[in-house]
Amino acid sequence: MSNITTNFTIQEFVSRSTYAQWGVNSSWFLCRPQVESMQWLRTKLGVQFVVNDWNQKTPGSNFWRGLRTPDAPSFKPWSQHAYKMNATDFDSPNMSVAEIYKWLLDNQEEVVAKTSFRAIEDIKMAPTWIHLDSRWIPNAKELLIVKP
Repeated sequence: MSNITTNFTIQEFVSRSTYAQWGVNSSWFLCRPQVESMQWLRTKLGVQFVVNDWNQKTPGSNFWRGLRTPDAPSFKPWSQHAYKMNATDFDSPNMSVAEIYKWLLDNQEEVVAKTSFRAIEDIKMAPTWIHLDSRWIPNAKELLIVKP
């Protein structure tokens, strides 16, 4: 595995095809502040996160929840995921999505101050994962809740 932080590998943020083509150089396509922010949150909550899981031993797994490239089934060129991995979707086997979502909203001033996260997708849009992105919102003091 190719660790890029204490708890994350490159493979967790890129697709199988990206890693197959670029290997450890796949890190060139990642947004460093996004990865560092995910590490901060992982450490703060003290739970495991699952972003992409194609490199795990789970049969049939192939999430596209970090960097999205044109070969992703859900690719949209204007997506925060496609824009140099400016977004990450994740869940946790140790904490429910609802619990993580509540924690993020209850602590959003600290989250905005300590991370690059500026927006969170409304839980009604994504009830089985958390979407956080680093879109540019000047002088943000809290997370923008993206709604349908």
